[in-house]
Amino acid sequence: MSTRALAVALADGLNDAARFWPLILGAFLHAVVSCLLLGLSFQQVSEAGEVSAHLHRWEQQGAASLHGIYLARVSARPAAEGMTPTLQDGLDETPVLDPEGEAGAASRTAGLLSLLEDPQRLAYTMDPYGDRFGDDLPGAMVVTEDFLRATGVDDSMTPTGAAVPRDSDGAPAPYAVLGSASRAKDPHALLVDGAPPPTTRVQFQGAMIPVVGRLAQGATTLDPMMGSVPLDEAALIVLPAASLPGLYPAEELEALLLRTVVLGPDAVPVLDASARPFESERLLVAAQPLTAESSGLLQSLTSSSRTLVLLFGSAVLGAVVSLFGALGVLARALAPTWRIAAMVGAARWQAAVRIAVPVLLAWVLPAGLGLLAGAAAVPGPSPTALAAVALALVLGVGCWAALSSWRALAATFGPRRRTPTRTTTKEAA
Repeated sequence: MSTRALAVALADGLNDAARFWPLILGAFLHAVVSCLLLGLSFQQVSEAGEVSAHLHRWEQQGAASLHGIYLARVSARPAAEGMTPTLQDGLDETPVLDPEGEAGAASRTAGLLSLLEDPQRLAYTMDPYGDRFGDDLPGAMVVTEDFLRATGVDDSMTPTGAAVPRDSDGAPAPYAVLGSASRAKDPHALLVDGAPPPTTRVQFQGAMIPVVGRLAQGATTLDPMMGSVPLDEAALIVLPAASLPGLYPAEELEALLLRTVVLGPDAVPVLDASARPFESERLLVAAQPLTAESSGLLQSLTSSSRTLVLLFGSAVLGAVVSLFGALGVLARALAPTWRIAAMVGAARWQAAVRIAVPVLLAWVLPAGLGLLAGAAAVPGPSPTALAAVALALVLGVGCWAALSSWRALAATFGPRRRTPTRTTTKEAA
């Protein structure tokens, strides 16, 4: 195999693709779109797996969270029909708390604070309003110290050398833990050689607090309402629960209850009792164990991920059919050209290279790029294993397409030519 012959085969393959560019372009678009959608569905599968892992961890600790039914209206059928009253237009999900509930804001806030501040019970919460703490703290999330221990994100945390600050009573004072790609910075840091030094402290509520660690890349946690939350760009501000009333008004403190997880053997009755002041005529709230079996969020993610994989997997199979159809048309149209090339001495491997070029342009490149783009399009856990398997299948389909097309055209080149040897030369003489 000479370099010149290889270059000629590649050039001929590019010319073949250019002559039939509508076929190649159609197969290219079909492959890239279908594989892009399949890559997006892999994100859903990975999300379901991440949520399941968090739930199994919490289940081992006896976790509980809130589950609610938000009612659009309540109606009862006539008693003559012998039917009991039924709830109409109910939405079985974790709802937004009703600000017009029967209990006042003061009692609701007191119930939440008693839940968070009880020293006899391990509870943690994640603040969904942290992005408002200034440009120097993008992606800030206020959490309690129990959050770090209960979710296990501290297991892979790299310490910075700063000690966790404590007040006079031994309780933790505010400190920060940064994600692997956090852009939080010290506004008072001086440049070193024109570049900012590693962040060792950040400003929060007018005070400078130390950064005691950085999370491992890909760290996530679970929001009971939203699913897994990536922490790579987050800045976790660790505060005692008693400091929350000074940060937020009552209506925002109520929203924290929907993101609060209580741990312990009495978690369900305790959380259930704390949620009673939040009920109204349109809102029913109850606590339930936070397990993989009882999680409506996980069941929804699992069901939708299976549906998406089947749907977009079928679309990818359609792209494979489109590829073989385009190669069939290409082979029939170019058969005379390949036959002439064989007559003037083209080798069989040159035909294989020439066929592989349209396969590369119509399938391997668009399918591979589509899968990678889809798998990385949505923030969250990376579906590395699924993407690797899919890429291997893409390459296998490409090899299959090139080999089958080459075998179909092998007859064009006639019987395999034998290289003369000394023995055969002597016999001929």
